[in-house]
Amino acid sequence: MNHSIEALFKPTNIAIIGASRKQESPGRSILRNLLKSDFHGQIFPVNPKAEEVMGIRCYSSVKDIKEKIDLAFIAIPRDAVVLAMEECAQRDIQAAIVISAGFKEVDEEGAELEDELTSIAKKHGMAVLGPNCLGVINTDREVKLNGTFAQHNSAEGNISFISQSGAVGVYALEFAAQSQVSFAKFASLGNKAVSNENDLLEAYMEDEQTKVIIAYLEDFKNAPKFFALAEKLRKQVPGKPLLVLKSGGSESGKRAAASHTGALTESDEVLDHLFDQYGIIRMPNLESLLNSAKAFSTEQIPRGNRLCIITNAGGPGIITTDAAEKVGLKVPPLSEELQKELSADMPATVSCDNPIDLVGDADESRYEKALKILIDSQEMDILLLLCTPQLMTDMEEIARTIGKYAEKAKQSGKMIVAVFADFAPESKVKDILIEKKVPYYQFGNHAVDACAAAVKYQKMKTKPKEESKQDFQIDKTQTEKLIRKGQKRENKFLTEPEAYKVFSDYGLKIADYDVAKNKEEAQKLAGSIGFPMVAKVVSEDVIHKSGNNGVVTHINNEEDLMQAYDNIHKGVNNIKPEADIKGILLQKMQKEGVELIIGARYNENYGHLLMFGLGGIFVELLKDVSFRRVPLDKQEAMDMIEGIRTKKILEGMRGRPAIDKEALADYLLRLSQLVKDFPQIKEIDINPVFGLQKGALIADARLIIRDSE
Repeated sequence: MNHSIEALFKPTNIAIIGASRKQESPGRSILRNLLKSDFHGQIFPVNPKAEEVMGIRCYSSVKDIKEKIDLAFIAIPRDAVVLAMEECAQRDIQAAIVISAGFKEVDEEGAELEDELTSIAKKHGMAVLGPNCLGVINTDREVKLNGTFAQHNSAEGNISFISQSGAVGVYALEFAAQSQVSFAKFASLGNKAVSNENDLLEAYMEDEQTKVIIAYLEDFKNAPKFFALAEKLRKQVPGKPLLVLKSGGSESGKRAAASHTGALTESDEVLDHLFDQYGIIRMPNLESLLNSAKAFSTEQIPRGNRLCIITNAGGPGIITTDAAEKVGLKVPPLSEELQKELSADMPATVSCDNPIDLVGDADESRYEKALKILIDSQEMDILLLLCTPQLMTDMEEIARTIGKYAEKAKQSGKMIVAVFADFAPESKVKDILIEKKVPYYQFGNHAVDACAAAVKYQKMKTKPKEESKQDFQIDKTQTEKLIRKGQKRENKFLTEPEAYKVFSDYGLKIADYDVAKNKEEAQKLAGSIGFPMVAKVVSEDVIHKSGNNGVVTHINNEEDLMQAYDNIHKGVNNIKPEADIKGILLQKMQKEGVELIIGARYNENYGHLLMFGLGGIFVELLKDVSFRRVPLDKQEAMDMIEGIRTKKILEGMRGRPAIDKEALADYLLRLSQLVKDFPQIKEIDINPVFGLQKGALIADARLIIRDSE
């Protein structure tokens, strides 16, 4: 762990600048929580207007403290924060937590103050959380640090939390106080003026107490680094699940994009695909984040997604079954042999299918028999025990029975979770299950959400990963010249024939085409290309061909061709009279194959993204696309192809042959290398590319360059 970051979580001596005598002030609340948590180091309140706070001597300034200070909390008005930071730097304090608010989140003056704060910290190598943050918690028994102004602390646990929002942190701590969630570390990022999610993620990856990492993020400070750390974490042994709740999704970014690829790469759904690529489990809401973290904290990872529900109530069992199947879990029927074994010595009213309904008068012995048999069986991966209170039900005994088999289930590679309709304040069910490390829920849908997250993590951990990205031997001479030519143009655009030359250099195949500069050339080319064909304008001034009357399709004969030639010239001139038309591109129309789209776009947050999906009119209609960051390996390319909802179309339907997925994967890998070789490429839009029984053919394309770097 970085020395400065370590000082945030494992300080020996702490200064609280702004420790106040006011009961509800943040500075006093932090002091109170530090004392209450039995912090193992020394605490030095700083307040020039007080001699003592809560019985502890106060200092006028950190400069007056003789002892070495590792960590300073700053909870004073914003205009005094910069001076306090300078004094901390002069004292060689390694870390600071700026609780104070009113910086860039408020106004320009606040932003300027925040910049000064950042400059001081970076100059002196300080780790800083905030400003505008809640603080930190470290439950390690050697430290016992609650440096927050939250109402509740956390019991010692193995979940470490990164929260950009202090309020979300408070919410999580309240939830933890009433549930099975316990934290190892907690940190509130605030404005991320200095330290950010990457610093904390790296620290949590190295922390021995941490077994599960969760985060709430509103934005990324450096997304490529975050993804690189996540990729490293996925390969780490033993593994640590990384669960992230990421808010946001900009509509303005979609509106500003110039193409199908551009609009779709600005969508929030892109993150779903990128998280999958790097082994991050994206959570839809805070409740799911915390409930799933609860399950992961017991360190149970199932081998598959086959779920068996054992219940004493039919209705809740059915509801839970429906919820399970909606999140991708399977609730398969049990084999006849297993049903026969389960039904022996059971009342005739018991149903031994899946769900197994032990009926309302079930006692702990029925649950125990089912557990014994199912733990030894190879038919299931997850066992969900559901119990509702009847007059004859001893829920605590049933909980003890479940707990008795928790370790055996874990050793057999099975995940075991419990759902109890247990709302009585005096009940000990939760405590019994917590002690035995059985995830406990009050509703079945919460349990199956957590199970689905565990299954997803298991798949991510076991997915084969190529250690190196494929490199093709490419002669880049022509492409370099074309890219430079495009950069000099006002619209930074390559014409379609120029784009085709680039793609051909990188081994992509183009449907037969040529460019006619006049009608006579068009007539000659028609004989070699053949009908039916499509005609498209070639002009450095026309990016959107169809939107400027620059495309005519279904040209079936020479008469159609001559008319199309005239129509394109007239149509483009009507809309863009200034356009310099270099010629008309004639291209053979494809009759076979599946229309697909392949694209690439530079995203300011994530770098270059590749896109694959159904093309033609289906791009806007279905938006059925998948994404990955560059560079790509073969498995990731295949994941993109398999990741669209309509992938069955690619496998052949109603007499149509399956298309060549290997060829499509090869195209994706070659495009990945193209944008890696030429990072100045802003956007590639290939729509359509026809997936064929053997190979693939490009039938339309656009390539846009970024400004010179």
